[in-house]
Amino acid sequence: MDEFIEYQNLKATAKSPALKKKYTYVGPADLDLKQIESDILQILHIYMPRIDEAELDELISCATELKFHQIRISLYEQKQEFDKCVDIYLNSCQEKNKEIFNWLNRLYQKRDTKKPKRIEVLKEKVKRIIEDLVLLSSEKTGYIIDQWLPDEQKD
Repeated sequence: MDEFIEYQNLKATAKSPALKKKYTYVGPADLDLKQIESDILQILHIYMPRIDEAELDELISCATELKFHQIRISLYEQKQEFDKCVDIYLNSCQEKNKEIFNWLNRLYQKRDTKKPKRIEVLKEKVKRIIEDLVLLSSEKTGYIIDQWLPDEQKD
């Protein structure tokens, strides 16, 4: 019973005009999630070199729950699980999934020649999703094929 009375008092206080002037409710519609994700990414990039594998996995789990795709991509990139990044891009909204071309080009330019296996896994993934990429942009897919898969064009 005391909880009910406390709840009623809290409701009455919340309706008070003085309180409404002092505090503004910030609901989900008021939050700029893109800005929040961008801010988190900036912080992550500072700490990324010091984050261990277990922490990366935990952050990926949180980012998945919150649907922060760019953060997930960045974290998977850190783990060099590029095929998962591709999946995130392709399963994102239409506006977002076209960014896969810029991401692939950037990755190709900064590829780590010391770890060619990771790039080979990504190349295999690109081969498997060529049709999906063509549906997004045949011109950009052609460029990706020229850059990433020049030997495949002969087949």
